[in-house]
Amino acid sequence: MNIYLDIDGVFRGVESPVSDLTELMTFVLDNFPGHVFWLTTHVWRGANNAVRALVDVFDDDLLRRLDTEVQATNWGDYKTDAIDFDEDFIWLDDDLGSTERMILENHGALDGHFMMDWRDPEMAKKALAEIKSRMEVIPEVDEMTDRARGSMVGLAVGDALGVPIEFGWVSQDIEKNLEEIRTMPPYHGIFGLWSDDTSMALCMADSILEHGGYDSYDVMTKYLYWRDEGLNSMVNGGFGIGNQTNHTLSEFVYDPVVKADAEKEWAAGNGGIMRIAPAVIARDNVAIEEAVELARISARETHNSLMVEMTAEVFGAAIHLALNGAEKDRIIDECFEYVSPDLKATYKEVSEDMHRRIGGDGSYLRDLGGYTVDALVIALWGFANADGFEDGMMKVLALGGDADTNAAIYGQLAGAYYGYNQIPERWRKTIGRGKSIRERAEKLHALEECPILATRFEEDIEKGYFE
Repeated sequence: MNIYLDIDGVFRGVESPVSDLTELMTFVLDNFPGHVFWLTTHVWRGANNAVRALVDVFDDDLLRRLDTEVQATNWGDYKTDAIDFDEDFIWLDDDLGSTERMILENHGALDGHFMMDWRDPEMAKKALAEIKSRMEVIPEVDEMTDRARGSMVGLAVGDALGVPIEFGWVSQDIEKNLEEIRTMPPYHGIFGLWSDDTSMALCMADSILEHGGYDSYDVMTKYLYWRDEGLNSMVNGGFGIGNQTNHTLSEFVYDPVVKADAEKEWAAGNGGIMRIAPAVIARDNVAIEEAVELARISARETHNSLMVEMTAEVFGAAIHLALNGAEKDRIIDECFEYVSPDLKATYKEVSEDMHRRIGGDGSYLRDLGGYTVDALVIALWGFANADGFEDGMMKVLALGGDADTNAAIYGQLAGAYYGYNQIPERWRKTIGRGKSIRERAEKLHALEECPILATRFEEDIEKGYFE
């Protein structure tokens, strides 16, 4: 849940005792890391004078926390410009304009505004009680649903941890700063910010849930809306997009159908496997071969490469095994057994090197680029050597290279194995839109079936998928 805070009439110039105001702010900062925002004229159109305005209200320790932990917002004529209506929120303010009221009503979110009365000495206590009453109680679920939650949320957590160190950092620098990285610091002032890995996974999840199956054309259309209009993005559309994905989306606009005689891409980027969790979760209750098939199809959309398809099959099998409660050794050994016959030769090209590096000490995995085989190896190596979700995540991040995608790939597998509740609470709380990510995972897992409704690849004619 996001917390939006006005200042005048809420914290300054009010009858509530300073001790109550301090208790309110401390509780908010402790319980909603990364989800507390200024929504005040003291922070408007690039300015941020919030702490200066509160210097006579709070002590130095709390002021330092406010300065580093409350995020600025950029709004124009109306404060509602800054509200993320995709998330639950409470907005503490002593006023509400008629236009802002209408905007809240149009979004069905009028109850998100909590009117503060500066004349009431009990107001800070009432606001704290209201926030506590609205705090989400995450329902307990069975183990498999918890693992589905873990896979999707693990993806987002890895993405968000890696975004600040994705560019310009080498493994030596990262190792020196691991403790700070572990806190999930903000990137450009935004806490829990994830990028293309998570955005595209959410687009695929939405498409599957809307259609009750996998529709290649709709999935690609949603990717386009993400790239061009910011669908399922925390910031601008296409944030973090890779060259291969961008090129394929542009080709899709020109001609959505991929001809049967189209050459497979020589490029084999990791974007194909960074987002496959929704495809596997949607088929977690069927034979592993069926989940592997959909994982391969989903990766092929933007990365029509035999090497990408092979790694998608291996990684899809690993996630499916983890979702179904397999032991770690079995997952690592057995996931390679589900490579399709037509991809055996592709697998053979790299198998010896892959297995050698997965069983190694990680020294050959540092500062690598975005090659799909490297990404798969890093995820499996981190998983094999992990003493819990967090330990493996930090090991993967310490390798450097394409940090956010490597961590997102690891997070899908480790989250499926350890489950949502084993992901550190602070990470779960800090990532953007965590509730909606978790709920998508639950809905995907609840699907009784996830048929392949249509693909845009003529090579699928014999299978009856091409439309």
